[in-house]
Amino acid sequence: MTAVQIPCPKPIDELKLLVHHHLAPMYLHEIRTGFPTLRIAVLDNFVDLPATLAREQPDAVLSFRMGHLGAFPREILLSWPSIRWLHATGAGIEHLPPWDASRIMVTNSSGLHGSVMAEYAAWAILNQTQRMPTFAKQQREHVWKLYPVDSAGGKTVAIVGMGRVGREIAARLRPFGMRIIGVRNRAGSLAEADETLPAERLPEALARADFVILVTPLTTQTRGLFSARMLAYCKAGAYFINMARGNIVDEAALRDAIASGALKGATMDVFHTEPLPPEDPMWDTQGIIATPHVSGEVADWQRMAARLFIDNLGRWLRREPLRNLCDPALGY
Repeated sequence: MTAVQIPCPKPIDELKLLVHHHLAPMYLHEIRTGFPTLRIAVLDNFVDLPATLAREQPDAVLSFRMGHLGAFPREILLSWPSIRWLHATGAGIEHLPPWDASRIMVTNSSGLHGSVMAEYAAWAILNQTQRMPTFAKQQREHVWKLYPVDSAGGKTVAIVGMGRVGREIAARLRPFGMRIIGVRNRAGSLAEADETLPAERLPEALARADFVILVTPLTTQTRGLFSARMLAYCKAGAYFINMARGNIVDEAALRDAIASGALKGATMDVFHTEPLPPEDPMWDTQGIIATPHVSGEVADWQRMAARLFIDNLGRWLRREPLRNLCDPALGY
């Protein structure tokens, strides 16, 4: 079943919200500022969740993945009888599907990170065209040697995942004179792209792109999408940028493609295992630049997520369409 907005079951004075987050005090302050009469319970762990749900019987839950606590308790949250709305404060919800859209809504905080992620993508491309890794190495070694630099202008970039973040990346790159190929599940052209291709034509986009940027959600369809076979479609000498999720890419196959010269290199912000273990070969593979999942780490994004939730709560009470209503059939 696809996403359906469930009517708010109660007036504001009778609603109960559970803030399930390690930053609960901040969220509590923001929410009370917007809705001072809303009844709110807080919890910052997984162990006490069953007892808290039984005691509080919340209508809505604002929840964070809190990966440091272990496996997310999705089953109990998504099946608890009183809960009609679960808001994920992060953008990715690969830890939630499937759910029954006839009895519970899921929203996320996608879109809050678009601007800073677009800047990260632009940096990753210019970092390569301007040969900054080479010059940084020369500075460390006190070497003065000239190399010609390239221009991003005239290059083609394939953006895999043309949601809000993908479109913002495209809008930032077009002024450089880059040609944008957007790859997305839904049919139809986009103003931000020179060309929009459906997902089944991904190999065609890869064959033509000088840069490949991944910002697609992790779903059953995208998990392992960039296997050795898919990477083989990439244009010779293309550069790879992953800002999505590590499990979309076969990391060993990517290293092999770089070692063989099939790919020029990669900037990787996400990995199969995070934090990236000290012994992981992704640290030291020549041609790979590794960053610690910072492409969307905009300052104060948690407060922005709280305000998005407050806006959505007002919409729910007024029976207006919610922002970021997720579809269990798509996984985002």
